[in-house]
Amino acid sequence: PCGLVLPGVGEVLIGVTPPNPILSFVGAPWTGAPQVFPVPTPADNALISVHLWVQGAFFDPVFPAPEQLRLSNALEIVLGL
Repeated sequence: PCGLVLPGVGEVLIGVTPPNPILSFVGAPWTGAPQVFPVPTPADNALISVHLWVQGAFFDPVFPAPEQLRLSNALEIVLGL
């Protein structure tokens, strides 16, 4: 493990404390189809080669704790042309 392991939930693989910015997006209830979260990115050359790390969380209140919350794998995004 390289992150913070939460038994029964998964592993938090991205920083959750300052100075790491945290953004959250809430989607519609899951229907079995992928969720899409469009994030507008400014057309700025200064952003080329910027690395971003993201991780998804899935919450379903129907399941008993700790299975209500599940984490995805982390994903590195590199902005480019």
